Parts: sequence; C-alpha cells; structure tokens
Amino acid sequence: MEKIVDGMIEQREKNRGEREWKERGKVDLKDVDKKEFSLIASTKDSFATSGHATMPMSVYDAYVEELLGYKKREVEARIHSFSLPSPSNTGKGAIEKMKGIVVMHLHEHSKGITQLSVNEEGSHVASSSSDGSFKLWSCSQMGGDSYGAVRSDATYSFKSTRDDRSWALTGIGWTGDSQLVVASSSGELLWADTNTEVKEMSRICLPEEDGGIEQIISNGNLTFVRTHHGIFYCYDSRVGKTSNGNGGGKHCVWRKKASNQQAKITSFCIDPHSANWMVTSGTSNKLHVWDMRLLVEVMSFPYTSRKGLPVRVWSTRFATNNFSEPHILVGNSICGEISLFNVTSGLRSDENTRLFQ
Repeated sequence: MEKIVDGMIEQREKNRGEREWKERGKVDLKDVDKKEFSLIASTKDSFATSGHATMPMSVYDAYVEELLGYKKREVEARIHSFSLPSPSNTGKGAIEKMKGIVVMHLHEHSKGITQLSVNEEGSHVASSSSDGSFKLWSCSQMGGDSYGAVRSDATYSFKSTRDDRSWALTGIGWTGDSQLVVASSSGELLWADTNTEVKEMSRICLPEEDGGIEQIISNGNLTFVRTHHGIFYCYDSRVGKTSNGNGGGKHCVWRKKASNQQAKITSFCIDPHSANWMVTSGTSNKLHVWDMRLLVEVMSFPYTSRKGLPVRVWSTRFATNNFSEPHILVGNSICGEISLFNVTSGLRSDENTRLFQ
C-alpha cells in the first residue's frame, strides 16, 4: 500500500513539473535575454543525465526552437527597417551614428573575405576570399548572432591559367540570379553558373602591364573592373569576342585609363540604377565624377575631413532613396569615419554629421 501511495505522489510531482515548464514556455519571448537563453542551453545536459523528470526534452526543444525563431524574425525585421537618417532631420552640430547588424557568421574561409554580394532574388550570398576560393551561402540561414556559424552551400577553388596556382580573389558579383563573376589578383575574370552546381562558363586574362584586379562592381549584365594601375574596364557577359583592340579580351565593351592627376586610385563606385555616372577616390584627396555615357571626367571636389584619405566609396540604393539627388558614402582611412556626399554638388550633406565612427 505504501509503495502505491509513493508511486502516486511521484507521478503527481512529475505532472506538476511538466505543467510548470509548459507554462513557462508560454512566456513573452521579448522578455527573454541572452543570459537566460545561455543558462537554459547549458543546463540541458544536466537535466538529461540527472534522472529528473521536471524538464522533458520535448518541452525543452520546443522552447529553444521558439526562442531561435523569434530571434530570427527580430533580425529580419531590423534588416528590413535599416535605412540612412535624412540630413533634414539632423540639427547643426549633431552626430548621427549607425550601428551594424550581425546577420551571419561565416567561418569557413581560411583567410579574409574580400567581398560579399547578394543575388537579385535575395536567396543567396556569394563571398570571395584571399584564400583563393569563393562560396555560396543561403540567406535562409540569416539568423543573426543567435545562430552562430552557418555552413556554405557550395565552394569553388580558383586556379590561375597562367601558373596553375591559387591567387587571392579580390571581388565577386552577380550578373544574373545564378551567374557569378569573380576577380583574381592574378588579373583574371571568371564567369560561373551556379544553377545546379558551380560550373565555369568563361574566363579572360587582362594584360599583365595593367596590374592585378583590385575591385569589381556588377550592375545587371555589366561588370566594371579597376586594376592596380588605374585602368578601368567594362564587360558585358552577353557580348562575345570583340575587335575593338582594347586588350580586354572577349566580353570587353570599353577600356579607360584614369588621369595621373588622381594619383593612386583607392576605390570607385557606379550609379546603381542606370550606370550613368562613376565616382573615384584616390590619394590626391579628391573625389572625381565621371559621365559613363561619354567616358569623360566632368568634375572633381575635395574630400573634406579633418584627417585621413578617402579609402573607399559606395553608391548605395538606400542612400539614393532618401534624397532627390544621388549621394555616395565615403570611408576614411584613419578615423573609421563614413560620410555622406552629394554627387551633383560635391558637398558633404552635413559637415558635422558622421554616419559611422
């Protein structure tokens, strides 16, 4: 009789424990912080091995799955709401600072990542690296800092046709939903199809006297290339062999050398909507604007900063959406500052505003 009573008491305590954990699983996940999540995760094994029945594994798994789902939705909402502040809302002397958002942890490359590019559908991210490889990542794994490292969907190791060894990849971009263009420091461009598997479609070698490729920008079917010696190329993957004599090989539409007044060119950006203009930065501490329809430089303006040189320029779609005139972002080489400039007037949108620091 005593054994039966003891068994009934033990079962009642077990049922009570299950109800308590189920009720806890209904809490508002907005109130759950990382410390509590880490504590629950670290105690999983201890509950599983201690023989206690107060926390069934099915309840634990459901709780953690719901928490991770909430974190992922939170990150996606923050990404979709990400935009630049309007200078009209910034008072004189104010400093607007923006914070970055962790969306993925990419740990498979053995050396630094040189460029990331998202396809038009927003389904995949491509990464190029100094280790001589590029990888594809699914955006469905974009869960923020709560998900940890993710696994790539595909990897391609680049080997140069000049010496059959790996060179650092300096850039990558999409020329279609499933077609990639990749640049190597050896001075080679590779077009690859990723529809079912990574398959090489075309490859060209730039003249060695132009130097290695330092930067590429994709805009639809067009790919713009900058070499170490300040040579610019435009490639169209729809064009076959050309007879224009510019030395760029097949797919090449035009070739242009920057003037020596720009000194060493550090970066360039292209009009993201119609590719009508280009802005270059360099060690001359000036920003130069080009008309891409005529391939001529139309104006230049000084880079106004307390110290440092313009080391990087970006033309961003979310920047131009906020203003009637095109704007670019300019990165500083020393103080970690990113500023906003008006391409038409050459003026800094707010002399006292620093978007990042």
